Amino acid sequence: MPRYLAVEWDQQHVRFAVVTSGRAQVKVAHAVTVPLPPTGDDREARSSEAIGKKLGAALAAHGVSIKRAIVCVGRATVEIQRLTLPPCPDEDLPDLVRNQAMRELSSAGDSSIIDYVPLGHDPSQPRRVIAAAMTASEHRFVQEVCEHAGLTPRQLVLRPYATASRFLAAEVTEPGACMLVDVSGHEAELVVLDGPHAVFTRAILLPADSVRDALLDPLLPEISRTIMAVQNQADIESVERVFVSGETEHHKSLLDQIRAELEIPAEVFDPFADLSVAPSTEVERAGQPGRFTALLGALYDEARGTAPSIDFANPRRRPAAPNRRRQVLTSLAVAAAAVAAFFYYAYQHDAKLEKQYLRLKDEATVRAKAAETADQMVESVAEIEAWTDGDVNWLDEFRELSDRFPNRRDAVLSRLTMQRAAGGGVMVLEGLVRAPAIVGRMEESLRDDYHKVNSDNLQEKAVNGSYAWQFDTEVSVAKRDKTEYASVTPPATTDDTIRPSIPATTAPASPTSNVAAAASGSSTTADGTQRGVEVPTNTVRE
Repeated sequence: MPRYLAVEWDQQHVRFAVVTSGRAQVKVAHAVTVPLPPTGDDREARSSEAIGKKLGAALAAHGVSIKRAIVCVGRATVEIQRLTLPPCPDEDLPDLVRNQAMRELSSAGDSSIIDYVPLGHDPSQPRRVIAAAMTASEHRFVQEVCEHAGLTPRQLVLRPYATASRFLAAEVTEPGACMLVDVSGHEAELVVLDGPHAVFTRAILLPADSVRDALLDPLLPEISRTIMAVQNQADIESVERVFVSGETEHHKSLLDQIRAELEIPAEVFDPFADLSVAPSTEVERAGQPGRFTALLGALYDEARGTAPSIDFANPRRRPAAPNRRRQVLTSLAVAAAAVAAFFYYAYQHDAKLEKQYLRLKDEATVRAKAAETADQMVESVAEIEAWTDGDVNWLDEFRELSDRFPNRRDAVLSRLTMQRAAGGGVMVLEGLVRAPAIVGRMEESLRDDYHKVNSDNLQEKAVNGSYAWQFDTEVSVAKRDKTEYASVTPPATTDDTIRPSIPATTAPASPTSNVAAAASGSSTTADGTQRGVEVPTNTVRE
């Protein structure tokens, strides 16, 4: 977590506080007061070197290694004046404030550090501000103290405004004018708040040789005078409440006097009340919590990213005049970046389009192949449909052939070829018969309106056996409906009947098929006559 350091010093003490900032809260890690040695006549005891080394030693003793610090300076070290300026825009206000402050503030010079708090933001109305001036010698003293302590001031804030910031952050009162009294050693600072704005501040030196109760006695008349001054200078009708930084037991007498003599409600404000405090810090701050109000206010603003009202390390200045050369270079850089972005976008867009084109091309190739395959399938289906539409019922034809074929004593079929032809099909029968006349009777048996029979080849064959003639007969088969085939009831089989077997390339044939019987053994026809042939092969071609 980020750690922040704030330091301050007066004639009697040096003080520092360290906080850590988290998302939920600000935690106080250290709140330390270190007394300075009595001054006496030794001016060196209050030199920038002595104070700086004392502060550096205290930081080292508590293990604080932070090098950039917020420095709080007291109200007595600066001069403050309310100024009223002519209407002007905000960018002209720093120069007007500086010119007016150098005329009205006695300590302001050319080398002085001047900052201000605007009390309004309407450029058409007279501008009212609270201007604060720090002399160059005082600023140099602060720088030397930090240098001897090994620190670099990141902010140089005014204690009364840091005190007001801590009080406003605690939200302990209703809107309205109130006074905050901050007693630190032999100094007291009075801050008058009107709502969220610190509108009046005063610093009071208390007697250095007085006991505590006597030390606070001068405060009451100073509080009364401050209330009257505020009513005259800050246009506030009345101060409604007074808050004293610290603990009740240390300021009970002062609170009672304010209530009794000024008839104004008074109460204590503890700057640690709403903060998380480390256990070691409880011991460090014991008895003097009010002295850390300004430090905690400055640290709280820094932890929350709020700029201080008065910061002599970073005073308000007129905005730097625009650098035309820088503007031109910036414009050219922007234009070059725009052109580069355009070409980069165009390149990326082209690459994306090319990638998309290649993807679509691959998809088109795949789809073209799929379409080609589909076309081939369509053609195959069309061919199959054409085949089936013009095909012959070969099983029925096979059955009729078996019924009409000569018996096994007269003929034997060695080869049967069936194939598709225009308007039907063709069967080619190759086999052996006992005599040529049997071929003629076979042709007459096969020939009808659906079959044209022609035997082109009939020749005698020199073989040992009953079958001496070889025939080759072509049967042209016309397509017809299945219902036009004659229905044949299979005859009862006898014990010596051999059931035909049809090759796997054809459908099962009827049990009465003579042709099938010729391929497997014998069969029995409808009239009880056994017919059959023995064939070495039985080939059916489609």
